[in-house]
Amino acid sequence: MNLCVKLLFAWVVALCATPAWAVGDVNRLEPGRLQAVKGIGPKLSQRIVEERQRSPFRDWDDFIDRMPGVGERTAQKFSAQGLTVNGQSFGSAPANARTPARNSVTAYAPRTPPAPAPESATLRR
Repeated sequence: MNLCVKLLFAWVVALCATPAWAVGDVNRLEPGRLQAVKGIGPKLSQRIVEERQRSPFRDWDDFIDRMPGVGERTAQKFSAQGLTVNGQSFGSAPANARTPARNSVTAYAPRTPPAPAPESATLRR
């Protein structure tokens, strides 16, 4: 009985994990396979194919930039269903180099003293 429960559990886990690796890479899938991803219909799959023919998608940021109507939330949903860009799922890609770290400019910029107030701004009595 215990073995049957373990086998059933393993089967359920394998069945649930299948969609995570069953789809594939956005740069290689044909339109029909792209449409297997919930949220990608015939029009979007055609736009994806046309855009990647110009040049393959480099990463998720490139995909989002070049696909109007696809934002980070949509990309996360696509990735959760197994869609990848160059083998990377949405959350696993390195941070975008174009996006500066928070306060990165102020952390490295030398501090300059404030300019003195003009004489006209001083109080007259």
